Amino acid sequence: METRWEDVRAYLRASSKIAVDQSDHMAVDFRFPTAFVQRVLVMPVTAFGQPWIELSAFIGPDSAMNARAALAHNASLAVGALCIALDHIVLRVALPLAASSTTTLERTMKMIAHEAARLRTTLTKPAPVPYCE
Repeated sequence: METRWEDVRAYLRASSKIAVDQSDHMAVDFRFPTAFVQRVLVMPVTAFGQPWIELSAFIGPDSAMNARAALAHNASLAVGALCIALDHIVLRVALPLAASSTTTLERTMKMIAHEAARLRTTLTKPAPVPYCE
């Protein structure tokens, strides 16, 4: 059976701390020992004519890291890539929905949240997440 966006939403509701639950996106909060919350936005997207899931996590304003440093850091990432969205640096990854098990989704969300949180504490003072409302 092929995974659908509604299956992802049901799984997240049952297994995660949901911060935002909308029909076209959800946000999951991860708490870290540094006493702040790292939010991961989860949303359906289309890539190559197929349904995919995009995971993204806010890191800081686009002024927090120059483009060369961001590209160099991308080379060290096992999962995802740094990009700029809405004038902010985000860590983003996309997964094909049909091939995404709950284990893969959960592991990837945790990796994205962990790396984004690490970068936030390195580059900026952790600030509230400005999107995903």
